Amino acid sequence: MPDNSNKFCATNDVSIPSWINEAYFKRLLKREFRDFRRILNLSIIPATPPGETYTSLLMRIVIDIEMKDGFSQQKSYIVKTMLDDVRGNGGFVNTLNIFPKEKMMYETIIPQLEQLYEEAGLTVKFAPKCHWAEELNGRICLVQEDLRTKKYGNISRLKGFDMAQMQRVLEKLAEFHAASAVWHQRNGPFPEDFQRIYLPANYNKSKSYQARVQSYKAAMASWGLTDHEQYVNRIPTADQFVQSYARCFNNNPQEFKVLNHGDFWSNVQVGQSCPGSVGADYLLGQA
Repeated sequence: MPDNSNKFCATNDVSIPSWINEAYFKRLLKREFRDFRRILNLSIIPATPPGETYTSLLMRIVIDIEMKDGFSQQKSYIVKTMLDDVRGNGGFVNTLNIFPKEKMMYETIIPQLEQLYEEAGLTVKFAPKCHWAEELNGRICLVQEDLRTKKYGNISRLKGFDMAQMQRVLEKLAEFHAASAVWHQRNGPFPEDFQRIYLPANYNKSKSYQARVQSYKAAMASWGLTDHEQYVNRIPTADQFVQSYARCFNNNPQEFKVLNHGDFWSNVQVGQSCPGSVGADYLLGQA
């Protein structure tokens, strides 16, 4: 069997749940491949280094399978599941209801948004295919397509996008927002879980926002814009940001609103070989 150890970010510092095993994936493989016979080898590789994501555990599952005709092939999946409460963050994450929303998005809403474009004669994809989504014993698990097999990759957050990449990202985001607006017209308000606000207490008094603004200003100065100061001066203060953020979540049904999902950023540093989170990759579109 091929050695997969040099392809991905392997580390012994991430605790892999015991239930992530061959028996778990046999169910998926039997459903996906009519001629599936058996698993020859299964490699479980952390998809992000320890501490890179505090809301979930991400794993790349590389499986060598044998078919009934004797031929073998390799499949790769990304598994996203909840952290154990005992690890310190699970309880907090559960209060935000993140995973039920993730399950609903990948299983139901995103396919429906893509279907809207199909009805208009267009092919638009927002997410990796979700092969499997389930809740078992209080734990939600998503088994998704591994976009790395299609030559996708994250961009270093320290290097950032060039202008062509940024234009493509904004185009994809606009497609997502437009589809969500049509979805709302046809189906009414999105589920209650998508209408709740989360912002840390006293965020407007913290140093976090100001630090981000300074980084943003420095980045804008390097973009080659004509008179970039006119844009810098429009950046809201922390108080203005918090007030604007809160207004987005009022219950006025007459206001035009769109759906957001994911933390629209790339979380990979320069020189890091790991693929990073797939949580918001659907917004990046075709490479």
